Amino acid sequence: MELSEAWLETILKRDVLERNVARVISVEKEDVVNKGDNYASDISRLKMDTVLGSGRMATKSLIMKRVPATELRAKYLGEWGLFKKEMKMYNSVLPMMEDLLKSVGYSGEVMWGRCLYTRPNDLLILEDMKDLGYKMANRREGLDLNHARLVMKSLGRYHALSATLKERGSLDIEDLRETLFSVHKDDMKQYLDQLMKVFADVIDTTWGDEWKVYVPKIKTLVGKCLESMNQLYSDKCDFQVLNHGDCWVNNMMFKYDENANAPSSIRFIDFQMSYYNSYAFDLTYFLTSSVRPEIRDEDYGPLLQEYHTSLTWHLKRFGYAGDNVPSLDDVKEEFKRKSLYALILAAMMLSIVFADPEDAPDMEELLKEFEKSNVAAVDPRPMMGKGYTRAAKSVISLCRRLGTFDGL
Repeated sequence: MELSEAWLETILKRDVLERNVARVISVEKEDVVNKGDNYASDISRLKMDTVLGSGRMATKSLIMKRVPATELRAKYLGEWGLFKKEMKMYNSVLPMMEDLLKSVGYSGEVMWGRCLYTRPNDLLILEDMKDLGYKMANRREGLDLNHARLVMKSLGRYHALSATLKERGSLDIEDLRETLFSVHKDDMKQYLDQLMKVFADVIDTTWGDEWKVYVPKIKTLVGKCLESMNQLYSDKCDFQVLNHGDCWVNNMMFKYDENANAPSSIRFIDFQMSYYNSYAFDLTYFLTSSVRPEIRDEDYGPLLQEYHTSLTWHLKRFGYAGDNVPSLDDVKEEFKRKSLYALILAAMMLSIVFADPEDAPDMEELLKEFEKSNVAAVDPRPMMGKGYTRAAKSVISLCRRLGTFDGL
């Protein structure tokens, strides 16, 4: 029933921007993401032939995002509360952010797509960013400096929105505190311990002698990686925000002016892992997972400055009255304090970024094996390629400069 023309017609007519649709004639469903690009939901594009009120024919498309159809993926993702969290973001938090933007006279595009329909706990219908001229970057190439600047500026604005709403008492963070590392702790502990063991072994056997000094340091995390992660989350920062939580290249789309290589606009997607904590988590996640290695090799300071300038400017524009706005030195120090997160992400996220789609695991089968053996399997193959090695080495070098290994 939910893919019927009448059902989609009702959804379109309810939306203020689509009320010129008189009838949906046909609908075709196609997969949106490639194998290995998304494990947390099933995503499809609904392409529709429609008749407008004027009688003219028009093709429209929407994105349908739903709870995975397979048993164990649905079970674990339900227990992690990911879909419930994203429902709250689209139904409550993002509309409040949009209202705040309008209240200060902001007339530009928002940093997220519109949600046209939700069905509690299992279904979202979203506008198709592709129809609006947005496209994804190549995750394996990494983002250049122009893209990185736009992301950091946009994170500054996004974080300022959340901080202002929280200060005004509008943002309820009660169910926005949990992270993937604070739920299913036993499962996450096994996975992280095995991940860091495999990471250390890959460095030891494939990177060369000059990198072996880091192997025993990384191996000290085996057995206490989850504890160390949760310590980072509990190490309170004076200025906290609502983090996107999964801020990597596959969860952002860019639009470009004609004949321009630099992006003019960005939309963040996928708000399933949002949580309230230090702003440095989003910054670390993005700079570790999504920029080209040479950006990490060189001075990342200007990007932190881009973030800080945007954050403070927007806090002032939104009327934030708190006395805890971080200075640029505070931002740099907080980024340094969270650098262990970058080290763990080098193993966890970069192996996803550089994984060959042909080698992408069947998540349902992995979960079946885990439930049988209670042992988390980590495939070392994504850590063997040249792209991964170059990127991971740049993160290790960054962590060395930040003093991460001094505490291990």
